[in-house]
Amino acid sequence: MGYKAKAIAGLLAATCVFSIIALILSVVNVKDVFLPPSIKYGLVFDAGSTHTALYIYRWPADKENGTGIVSQVEVCSVSGPGISSYADNPAGAGASLKPCLDKAMKIVPAEQQRQTPTYLGATAGMRLLREQNSTKAEQVFAEVAKAIGEYPVDFRGARILTGNEEGSFGWITVNYLLETLVKPGVTIEDKNTSIFFRLYGTNYLLYTHSYICYGQTQALKMLMAALHQAFAGFYYTFHFLNLTSQQSLNDVNSTVQTFCKKNWAEVRAL
Repeated sequence: MGYKAKAIAGLLAATCVFSIIALILSVVNVKDVFLPPSIKYGLVFDAGSTHTALYIYRWPADKENGTGIVSQVEVCSVSGPGISSYADNPAGAGASLKPCLDKAMKIVPAEQQRQTPTYLGATAGMRLLREQNSTKAEQVFAEVAKAIGEYPVDFRGARILTGNEEGSFGWITVNYLLETLVKPGVTIEDKNTSIFFRLYGTNYLLYTHSYICYGQTQALKMLMAALHQAFAGFYYTFHFLNLTSQQSLNDVNSTVQTFCKKNWAEVRAL
């Protein structure tokens, strides 16, 4: 058989095979099968001055230009106060996070847990503790890292956010929710209190400043100190005038007015 004959025979055989395949596909009920999209997860602990919360996020693994829409899956409030309150019991800070980590492990698929980036960012409470006692702050972070390290996640570290970072992240969050920032890609440069953003060719210059002693916790402490000082003044005054809580307001006013009318010689004679 010549070369030409072999080529014709091969072509006929291939045509026959493809015809059979086409016939089978036309007879058999074929349904489209769509593979589930690949999803990735991330865990973020927001360690504030009064409490800590764990946020669970997810996003499409196949991102366009390295960016994707992130959605919040769950938020878990950690029981107890903020981690800075465990300065004298650092192990308690780590233990307080475990119930929320257990919850996260039930949400994130087991096969993806080791690839799940996990962060902890602390704010004003830990900033103050670091200024007051840096050793205790480090001990708290060590116990927090130890607790998270017991779980099969990609722990990226625990650290204190600067006031500038906290302000800039808040700005991004608000504008993201308002859909002002159409595209999520961002480049950040921090220069003291000025934050420079570059989002897909658009530049933003943001001013931030953190008033560290004027938050909720510090304001409450200042109020308590003022109340304590005011009460102390009343206590010593009432003790000197031999007044008790059993006496009426009229009796108190009368006693005070009587004392105030005394001259210096009468006061010294008391």
